[in-house]
Amino acid sequence: MTASQQVPDGYGFLGSLFNSGPAGNHPFGDAFRVTIESLDEASGTITLGLRFRWCQRSWFVDLGCTPYITPPLPLVVLQEKSAIPYAVPSNAAVSSSISISKPFSK
Repeated sequence: MTASQQVPDGYGFLGSLFNSGPAGNHPFGDAFRVTIESLDEASGTITLGLRFRWCQRSWFVDLGCTPYITPPLPLVVLQEKSAIPYAVPSNAAVSSSISISKPFSK
């Protein structure tokens, strides 16, 4: 899954102008999308980037949001077998077979 792969994205009038955006993930919520910008198998590295979108919402008109089509903001270059930083968003649903004695709180 790299940024060159396009997926249906965006909604409303602004979303209909572009229809699709780069494939990626939302590890920190909907503010931006983390995409794999480049893969180099010879050196064993990947470059991750951040992509943003524009939304136009007001009390009277909701034009929706564009896909995540901004040029990528370089985030990090990772080597093969290195740890990938990742955070679970606070609104994520957690499913597990492990029983937890305390419920999650916000």
